[in-house]
Amino acid sequence: MNENLVNAAKEFDLTVSSTSNARPKTIRDSVGVFNGEEMVFVQSYAEGKMGKWWSLAKLLYQYGPFAPIKTKRLTDETVGKFLNMYREPLFPFSSLSEAAESAGLLEATGVTGEQFLMAKGVGNGKFVTELMQSSTRVNYGQNLGLIHGLETMVCMAAEGAVSVEGGNWQIFEGMVKSSGALMHLNTSVTGIAEKLTKDDKKVWTITSQTLGDKQPAVSQDFDTVIIASPYQYLDLTHPPTTLDKIPDKIPYAALHVTLFTSRHSLDPKYFNLDPASTVPEAVLTTLNETEQSSETFTRGEGASAVGNVGFFSISTLQQIFTKEHGEEFVYKVFSPEPFGQDKIRKILGIEGEREDEADVTWVFRHLVCTFLLFSVVGRG
Repeated sequence: MNENLVNAAKEFDLTVSSTSNARPKTIRDSVGVFNGEEMVFVQSYAEGKMGKWWSLAKLLYQYGPFAPIKTKRLTDETVGKFLNMYREPLFPFSSLSEAAESAGLLEATGVTGEQFLMAKGVGNGKFVTELMQSSTRVNYGQNLGLIHGLETMVCMAAEGAVSVEGGNWQIFEGMVKSSGALMHLNTSVTGIAEKLTKDDKKVWTITSQTLGDKQPAVSQDFDTVIIASPYQYLDLTHPPTTLDKIPDKIPYAALHVTLFTSRHSLDPKYFNLDPASTVPEAVLTTLNETEQSSETFTRGEGASAVGNVGFFSISTLQQIFTKEHGEEFVYKVFSPEPFGQDKIRKILGIEGEREDEADVTWVFRHLVCTFLLFSVVGRG
């Protein structure tokens, strides 16, 4: 659905493929929804036309026909309006609020996902609180009581998702190369100052420092400076002093991403499954019934939003083979707080055992602060 990125991938002659291509073939079930107490939904991965019909039949059997069908219609309607923002006369736009109003999206952006679904007759039954909410959590780290209606429906339009072979970063590398810009990697801007030249021309002096470089900071003069980072996260020793207005602080949600490798599969007992069963390759999460009745969780942020389950998702990305460790699985966890070694061992079912370096052979942790919390896009 993201036409800008899809078109850019084509322009830079990049190869895209389905995001399911790296699915471990040893995993039988594709998606499960866990509420911290039980796996409330499991969808088997099925190939072909008959497989898709079987998947749909199972979905309708568990949740009934009304909510899924109404959701599909509402998704098509809302996303259809959103796609108009890619086209004339709305695109390109100078005001997001005005473009959203012209596209007829204020109804979806001015209320929470929970309110939007109720107003449109989808309701707040288990299809909503289990399947739809698990989707908003994995995509935005938010429950339906906080996220707005447009983001909620975009989460339901993920069918046919693709990725660039070798990494989506190649799209942005292509953009930089095609722009002809001079890019400085591993370099931080430490100061921005205004000054007048000898002929009374106003310029901006940028002071920058290459990370790990013991050389003095470098200063350069520019006619125009565009600050593309959120202003609140800039670590400027000398911030600009002549701004007409200091940018407002933007409320971002912190998301912890944990990647790790292990020879162990996810433990079925941890998810209250039959010990002989296989845990789904993608485990999404939602609130349990008690938490769902409390605004502390439904409208909460971070640790309050995630509930007792403690994480937003766990994905088995692929199966790899190394000479040193043999066959291993690569896992990815999204959580509102650091996902420590003790938690990793719990989901693998090796808690309490003597620690072996071969149990978890590699861990990489990264903090992402780019998920914008609920905000109303409207006039004024």
